[in-house]
Amino acid sequence: MIRKDILIPTLIVLIFSAALKTDASNSILTINEVSITDLFGRSKKTYKDGDKIRYNLSFSVSLPSVVLASGKVVYNGAENETLKPQFKTLRPGDHSLFWDSIVPQGANGNASVEIRSLNIPGLSGKTSASFIVEVNEGNGTEGDADFIGSKACIVCHKDLNSDIVEAFQESGHNFALSFLTGDSPSYPDFSPGVPEPPAAFRWEDMDYVVGGYAWNSMFVNHEGRILTTGFDGTDTQYNLPSSFLETSGRFIPYGIDLTTPTPFDCASCHTTGYSDNGTQDGSLIVGAWKEAMVACEACHGPGSRHQRDPSNVKLKPNAEKSCSRCHVRDDNEVLEAEGGLILHRQQYEELTSGSKSFFKCNTCHNPHASAHFSRSAAGEAIVQDCISCHKDKTIAFGGMQDLSCYDCHMPFAVTSGAHISFTDLDGNNLEAGNMRSHIFTINSGADSPSEMFSSDGKSVARGSDGKVTGLTLNFVCLNCHREGGSAQRAYTFEQVKAFASLIH
Repeated sequence: MIRKDILIPTLIVLIFSAALKTDASNSILTINEVSITDLFGRSKKTYKDGDKIRYNLSFSVSLPSVVLASGKVVYNGAENETLKPQFKTLRPGDHSLFWDSIVPQGANGNASVEIRSLNIPGLSGKTSASFIVEVNEGNGTEGDADFIGSKACIVCHKDLNSDIVEAFQESGHNFALSFLTGDSPSYPDFSPGVPEPPAAFRWEDMDYVVGGYAWNSMFVNHEGRILTTGFDGTDTQYNLPSSFLETSGRFIPYGIDLTTPTPFDCASCHTTGYSDNGTQDGSLIVGAWKEAMVACEACHGPGSRHQRDPSNVKLKPNAEKSCSRCHVRDDNEVLEAEGGLILHRQQYEELTSGSKSFFKCNTCHNPHASAHFSRSAAGEAIVQDCISCHKDKTIAFGGMQDLSCYDCHMPFAVTSGAHISFTDLDGNNLEAGNMRSHIFTINSGADSPSEMFSSDGKSVARGSDGKVTGLTLNFVCLNCHREGGSAQRAYTFEQVKAFASLIH
């Protein structure tokens, strides 16, 4: 017995294949044209990648008919696209079919669409149209899209993704740059914040506070000049309190050697929609921006087209490119150091220089949430714990069972403002910073703390394989096991070196 569910589709395919060899001119099926419509409502003859377009096939049939149509779009610089077959039973008259599509990334120059149609019992026709795809010179995945601001994003996402919105609003990105209107900047309750401007200045003298959420802050006046100790004759950097170092908030010198007006040139990493063309507000500010903070579109790209068509225009950032754009310093091949500590803003470089270089930032981090205030701010900052992979690792040394992996493998070896100096029981002059390192690797075999850095102390030492040699035990152990530290007992460098092999 012949199964109808196999026979009928097979006959259709055979008829369609045979029909493609027939003459396109016939009296039953008349193909009029295929036209291209821009679904964003603009009258355009050219398109860019990400544009949503529709291919409209218009035709007529003179008798009741079964019509099968399919097509192909040929691009220059991108893979061709197949338009899925459509199968319809129609009465005599004029009809149309359409296919929606999105211009793929990489397309450039001439493109064409060809539609083939079959009218059973075997008459066929075809038509084609061409169009042009312009080179996309926009800033990211959306081409000519415009920035709409985080408030517009939140309108929808406060309901769709309330957890993300709440976490972002209490994260450091949201306070990377605060615009002032004559009053002090506002921070979440759990952040100490910045209590006052530098001496002899008022909040009314300032346009922006740079940072101030967790580690330190600096100040930009109405001229677009960043306040410096060398020019203003006062301490102009405010270091926030550090619970680990047990230091209080205080002003310290910044830019002692900067004795002339210094333009604010940090906006490329502290704003959204930054361009180095023009200037924002103050005449000395370098560049202009759309929003004064690291907001949604800083990583996801401009959102106007997503706002108009959220189902088909997705904003999926490259997390690695987004993070590595700002969490680096000047030279990616050098982990910069000074005064026995790693300098801040090198998390990406630390990661790629160590044993976990195959990690991506969002392997562990939720980029929307605060890791620094993870117990107070909204959202889960860490999406994967160390033991997710290192299931067999346990702390075997007595008295350390309450420690977390990051207490030793991510010690406070980095300074972002506050730091302290101390001397261990052997007389080594050591430092502790206020920010955790992302190197992870511990060099338990180092004979002295100095082995962590280059001979001039300006960079972290690297081995013959190009990777950093690792964190020395003064950071891993003595930051806590020092006089006045959080541990109950102080040790020497030699003592903790003897203990290190017993930990796991």
